[in-house]
Order: sequence, then structure tokens, then C-alpha cells
Amino acid sequence: MDGLTSDQRALAECICEISERRYRAGWMLGIEAEVWHDLVGAQGGTYRRGLSSEEFQRLKTLSDRCGGWIALDHEGDCGFVAMEDWLARCAADDGIGR
Repeated sequence: MDGLTSDQRALAECICEISERRYRAGWMLGIEAEVWHDLVGAQGGTYRRGLSSEEFQRLKTLSDRCGGWIALDHEGDCGFVAMEDWLARCAADDGIGR
């Protein structure tokens, strides 16, 4: 998590906490996309896979303040991805965006 701002680091930590709760893994492979899909789905009012309203608000606020999302980079470290790039990545993967 080197080089992340405090908001980016807080976003990464929130995703880690969800990963730990769901999988007992600090960062389960693909958790960033899973949590993103939960966040996007929750915007319609339905919280999926145990995303609490507090987690939803925290993820949304931090993502908005950062202007992006957190994902593993090629070295396996948490890195910041600008929202435009993240949405393009999601669209390429499965068409889910914001």
C-alpha cells in the first residue's frame, strides 16, 4: 500500500476487511471486483453478499473522494486505479459499471 493517499489506503483497508470477513483472507483474488459489483448493486437499495449500509457508505464516500478504486497491481500490491480506468476495466470484464 506504499504510495497511497490516506483516503486510498482507507479504501484498501475497507476492502481488506470485507475480504477477511468473507474469506478469511487479507485480499482474496478478485475481491476488488466483487466488492465493486456489490457497491454498484447496492446503489439500487439492495445490499448483496452482506455489504452493510455502513460499508456501502464508507466505500462510496472513499471512492468518490479518491476518484477511483483500489485493485491489485502486477506485483500483487494494492494500487490506485482512476475511476475512468476502473470503469473501462469493468466494462471489458463483464459490462458492469457505475
